[in-house]
Amino acid sequence: MGVGLSYRARASVIGLAISLVASVAYAQEPFTSCWLEERVHPISGETRSVTACRLVNGNITEFPGDAPPGTVEPAVGTDANGVCWFWTSLATEWEILSTFSDGSAVLGIYINGFLAVDTGQIPRCTSEPVIVDPPPVYAWEAITEYIHDPPEPELNPPIGRGLAGLETHAGVVVPGTWADTITVPGYVIDVEVAVRALTVDWGDEAVDTFPPEAYPLLIGYPDGLARHVYEVKTCDPPGAAYDCHATLGAYPVTISYVWAAQWRVNGSDWIVVDVPPSETTVDYPVTEAVSVLTDTG
Repeated sequence: MGVGLSYRARASVIGLAISLVASVAYAQEPFTSCWLEERVHPISGETRSVTACRLVNGNITEFPGDAPPGTVEPAVGTDANGVCWFWTSLATEWEILSTFSDGSAVLGIYINGFLAVDTGQIPRCTSEPVIVDPPPVYAWEAITEYIHDPPEPELNPPIGRGLAGLETHAGVVVPGTWADTITVPGYVIDVEVAVRALTVDWGDEAVDTFPPEAYPLLIGYPDGLARHVYEVKTCDPPGAAYDCHATLGAYPVTISYVWAAQWRVNGSDWIVVDVPPSETTVDYPVTEAVSVLTDTG
């Protein structure tokens, strides 16, 4: 005759099964952050570590041990004691570079194979952290907030009065270099943005590029450096006459700020950021002046 489990043993087995099912269920629920807390047993006084996690649905659950189940990634935030690191099931840019016996770690972010951010040794979060955006996010936000207005060219002759064989001048004001320093918990982020070149695409396959030293000379008519002579007039519709441009009813003149942007964190090496040019395109029709002989008597 087999020996059955006692009531207490059966209850323990059932409780363990329920716990395992609950753990699996929670493992399928993503969490925003998991931190380490200590619990003291009310009877034995024994201290044990548990991992507390804030689920994306707003609830908090706990797992035994010092790590949550499932696939997790490290992240950085601040808790009651300052900057710290924690686990999350959400995607992050952070990587653990090294760990230490006390649970602390060094985290970093690589950009194009270059270590752009290094936290230094920071502790594991021991209370619910406030999630801190990584430095690249702050840098990009600062850069895009500054880069907004495209060029406002002044053309002479003005639009509608362009003449073939006569110089067209473009006057453009180029903004100066902009720099800012952003301080967030654990980081000092320096940002610099400048126009590294100004280009004028005259619309007839001629493109002029002006470096920073030429910016003071982009003053427009009559002495400005940006000037161009159109050889062929435009007509509407294109090609309406033998001496009209065959495909264009007006020349698309495009003036562009070509940006140079970079940032660094905590005085480390500068990281260059690719930023699309800011540009303005205007339709510039070109006619021609025709000499006419008149009989004066």
